[in-house]
Amino acid sequence: MNNNGSDHGWLEPVLRDGLKRVSTPPELWDRVVLPRVDEAAPQPRTRFVWMLAVASAMTASLLAIVWGYKPAHAGTMNHRTEFKSNQVSDVRSWVRNRTGFDLPLLIDADARIEVKSASISEDGRIEVRYRAGDQDAVLLVTAPRKDLPEHGHITQAALEQATTVSWNTGERMYTLAVQRTPGLHAACVACHAELTL
Repeated sequence: MNNNGSDHGWLEPVLRDGLKRVSTPPELWDRVVLPRVDEAAPQPRTRFVWMLAVASAMTASLLAIVWGYKPAHAGTMNHRTEFKSNQVSDVRSWVRNRTGFDLPLLIDADARIEVKSASISEDGRIEVRYRAGDQDAVLLVTAPRKDLPEHGHITQAALEQATTVSWNTGERMYTLAVQRTPGLHAACVACHAELTL
């Protein structure tokens, strides 16, 4: 066994003597064949990460639900409360009770005026729908605009040639609209006696 000329002959007998078979306890074989598996308890850091992930997912879901919630009236349309009546006095009372504003509609309007309904939007816009002669008309009352004339500056020509006219009176802007010309003059008699226009 001395391949390179050095004398290591003494090592072989020592190794043979030290590597003899020895007896082992029987439970050692059980450990080798059937190793014991202990379930490791989750590390506190791992548990925290999972709890944080679940809490984040729930928070994101809740925010998505709340942010995405839109009531049925939300969106581009403004929610309106509507009142239907063909009596001018009922429409005026209904609007006054809800807004404090007294509509300038004549109680004894021309027989060609037939009130249909009134509505009030969340933003305070008042809309009155009625028939004037043979066509539908709408009177819209909102906050005033500075670029509009006062009521007295509306010309007879405007009433005969347009389907919509707007003006300011006091702290309100009025817009009157009809389906076709000439119809504004006929629609004006809801608020004015025909001769005083």
